[in-house]
Amino acid sequence: MIKELDKKLIEKYKYMFADFTINNQIVFRFEHNDGWYNLLDDLMGKIEKIDINKTLRITKIKEKFGGLRFYIYVMSETKKSNNEEQIYKLINDAEE
Repeated sequence: MIKELDKKLIEKYKYMFADFTINNQIVFRFEHNDGWYNLLDDLMGKIEKIDINKTLRITKIKEKFGGLRFYIYVMSETKKSNNEEQIYKLINDAEE
């Protein structure tokens, strides 16, 4: 994806990329084409509304075999919450 679109997503959803900080700069490599931007922006916006405690972290976003792959982990010490289930459903829907 072109750097301008990378920066837009990173700035808008900064906490989701927090684990990729080096010298106070977020360094994350997107592995997909620009055509996924709107879908990703929509998906991350929906996730942000559900993830009120800001516990989700993105580990990788890539295009594989013409489909989107969106890898995350949720920083939580408890079992899967209802919010986490909703987040995984949103991701699965976006990947299809």
